[in-house]
Amino acid sequence: MDHDRETGTQYFETLRTYLLQERDIPRTSEKLIIHRTTLQYRLKKIQSLTELDLDDTWQRLYLLLSLWIMERDS
Repeated sequence: MDHDRETGTQYFETLRTYLLQERDIPRTSEKLIIHRTTLQYRLKKIQSLTELDLDDTWQRLYLLLSLWIMERDS
């Protein structure tokens, strides 16, 4: 979220939507109203910035729980 505020990117919302759409590229692209290649670019950028493996089930669970806590607290 801080990175998005500083740089004007939308990586947080992209990651959130991607996870909530169960990593479904077409659905995520549709929800975000962006092209698939844009989504894939953003996901690669997110992975390089965070060093997260979005293919790892446990890391995705951690992220989803973190998102849930953040949304609950706001």
